Amino acid sequence: MESNSSEPSAPYQHSTTSDWNELLEFARRHSVGVLKIMMKGRRPLSGAQCGVPYLEPRQCDSFVDPISNNGGKANAAGQQNTERAVLSVIQRATAA
Repeated sequence: MESNSSEPSAPYQHSTTSDWNELLEFARRHSVGVLKIMMKGRRPLSGAQCGVPYLEPRQCDSFVDPISNNGGKANAAGQQNTERAVLSVIQRATAA
């Protein structure tokens, strides 16, 4: 997604009486995933896709351990740098 001059810049901390309507329209035009990325002050990648694994509790360790060993970092909000770590794990598995 490329931003244009008519769109507000992120991240936002608060809305005001003067900008709430603009922010609401902005939110309507973007997915939740894109809004989350923008709220972190990052720029979303054009054409990026998302895959969400649904894991049973017993599967979590089998997922988290290799991700952590390949650059992923666990924190209170979940995992960070997961994309690179998953790709690293996949590349190692397919190269073997």
